Amino acid sequence: MKKTVITILLLFAIVVLSYLLFNDQKKNEIAELTKEQESIYKQLAGKAKKIYKLQQSINKPIYFVGKIVDQDGNGVSGVEIIYSVSQYPLIPQPDLTWATLSKNITSDSTGMFIIKDEAGVNIRLNHFKKSGYEFSQYANIFLKSYKQFPDDKLWEDYTQSNPFILKSWKKTKPARLVHDTKFIGLSNDGYIYGLNFMSRRVKSRGSRNGDLVVSMTLSHKAKNRFDWTVNIEAVNGGIIESEDEIMNKAPDVGYKEKWQLEMLVSDSKWKSRLRKRFYIYTNKRYGRVEMEFVPGYRDDSAIDLTYWINPTGSRNLEDWNK
Repeated sequence: MKKTVITILLLFAIVVLSYLLFNDQKKNEIAELTKEQESIYKQLAGKAKKIYKLQQSINKPIYFVGKIVDQDGNGVSGVEIIYSVSQYPLIPQPDLTWATLSKNITSDSTGMFIIKDEAGVNIRLNHFKKSGYEFSQYANIFLKSYKQFPDDKLWEDYTQSNPFILKSWKKTKPARLVHDTKFIGLSNDGYIYGLNFMSRRVKSRGSRNGDLVVSMTLSHKAKNRFDWTVNIEAVNGGIIESEDEIMNKAPDVGYKEKWQLEMLVSDSKWKSRLRKRFYIYTNKRYGRVEMEFVPGYRDDSAIDLTYWINPTGSRNLEDWNK
C-alpha cells in the first residue's frame, strides 16, 4: 500500500513538472548532465531520478533589475534589500522539493540594483531598509521563471531600460495623527452606522453623524457564496479609493461623496472578504483609512478598520509614530 501511494505521488509530480517545463515559452531542452549530476542520479531510483532531472531543468538563470525611488521620483541609494531565491538544489532534498536561500543587496547611487549570477524557480523581495525612509508595507515582490497564471510577474521582464520600480518615502515633518484599529460588527441588512474617528467609541448605530456612514447587505446565498454590497458616504466631504503604496499625503482634489462595492455570486473574481484603502476629507479634516470588509462574519457582517486622521486640517498624513 505504501509503495502504491509513493508511486502515485511520483507520477503526479512528473505530470506537473512536465507541464511547467514544456509550456515554458522558451521551450528549453533539458541540459546535458554534468559528471556531478550523473553521480547523484546514479544514487536515485527510477522515477525519482526522472523527477529530479526535470526539476533541475526548471531552474533558470536570474537577471532582474529593480530601482527604488522616493516620492519625487528620485533614485534612493544605499537601501538594504533582503531577498530570497527558491531553487531545486544540486543535492536533492529528501522530498525532492526546492530549497530557499536568503540573500541581500544594496541599491547603487541611482537607486538601481541587479540580482544575477544565480539560477532558480522564483525570487521574493521582502525587506527594504534605510534610515530616514519609509517603505510600503505592501512591498512584498514575488517574481517567477515561468508564467503559471496570467498575472504572474517574470523577472526577465525587468531590465536596465525597464526596471521594476519600488516606491519609498523620504521622511519630512511627521504629524501627530489620531490613529487606532477597531473591529466593528454590523448587521448585513443595509442598516446604517456612523463612524466618528475623533470619538473613542467610533461606531454609532443608525446615526449619520461623524465622518463616514457605512452599511452592508448580504443576500442570494448559493452554496458557500452570496451577493454582498458595501455603501460608504462621506459626511461633509468626500472619499477616494487608493492604490498608493504609501499614503503619506492626501490629495487636494478628486473626492466623491459616495463609494460602493458590489460583489455578485456571478462575478468570476468573487471574494468572501476584501480589503480596501481610502483617502477621506470630512469635517475639514484629511485622513487615510483601511477597511477589510467581512460580510459573512458569524450571523452578521463586520469591518476590520484602521485609520489615521490629521486633526489640524493639513493633508500631511506622515505618522509621527513611524
